[in-house]
Amino acid sequence: MIYNLKNWETKASARTKPHRILSPEEQEEGKVFFPLHLVPVAQHPMVMDLGDDAVKQILVSRLYNYLDFTRVLEIGVVNPVVTTIALRQIEVELPDIMYHDAVKIITDEGYHAYQSDDLISQIKSLTGVSYNSPKTPLLLHRLKEILKEADPEYHQLLQIFFVTISETLISSILSVVPKDKNVITTVRKVVGDHAADEGKHHAFFTDFLNYFWPRLSEKEQLVVGVFLPRLVYAFLEPDYVSIKSWLTSLPFNEKQIDEIVNESYPQEKVIPNIKQDSRPTLQLFKKCGMFENPQIADAFAAKGLLC
Repeated sequence: MIYNLKNWETKASARTKPHRILSPEEQEEGKVFFPLHLVPVAQHPMVMDLGDDAVKQILVSRLYNYLDFTRVLEIGVVNPVVTTIALRQIEVELPDIMYHDAVKIITDEGYHAYQSDDLISQIKSLTGVSYNSPKTPLLLHRLKEILKEADPEYHQLLQIFFVTISETLISSILSVVPKDKNVITTVRKVVGDHAADEGKHHAFFTDFLNYFWPRLSEKEQLVVGVFLPRLVYAFLEPDYVSIKSWLTSLPFNEKQIDEIVNESYPQEKVIPNIKQDSRPTLQLFKKCGMFENPQIADAFAAKGLLC
């Protein structure tokens, strides 16, 4: 059955949630801006040896990175694709309710971008920690590189599936931060608002995938399918460029920064983490029969993602 966002008017964050405002008192209570255990670089001995202020700066930078990633992803990647769905500009005809629900998702994602932008400004004013991450998240560079390798006639399909991946993952941030009472309450609530909406989007894109994939030609499935593991990595692999930028404001030279990042994100940990965070999406791919094509299955296996 096609998922219907029928309770959107009374459940969506954009319709029901208040403006989230940071309180200076929360910092005094010893709360953090981001869970330490989700930021390996902040746990590196060389960073921790600098003291609590250095660790706090890294955690604030990680929150900035997440908020900026959300802002760019929602209005720069997700909404353009969902707009093509809402305007019936994709090649597969969908049930009418899905076009209507797509408009609701566009509204949700715009609100998530607004919340992220607003919270970045509030954190800057409250903490004085500057935002040093690159203007363009590595995610977009990775996506552009993948699109360069594909025939332009498949670009829309690849972007559709990239958004489907982003909307069906259950990231550790969305699942952990809202429940972590050590995190500043306003941050928890903003991430919680996002997580509640994304749960509904997950259901929508699950139905979308089940409806859309079987209606593609075998050639379209193959061309898109072999790129999908790289799209998963583009979304989930750590943004090493941004991570290094966080460390440049601390008293480390370039060699030390490389050492800290390499030791904090070893591939033997990064790859299992990517597989874990992508598991819901991989299960959806499996259920819709994607891995029955041996070439697609081989592409996922080569990236350690075949489940």
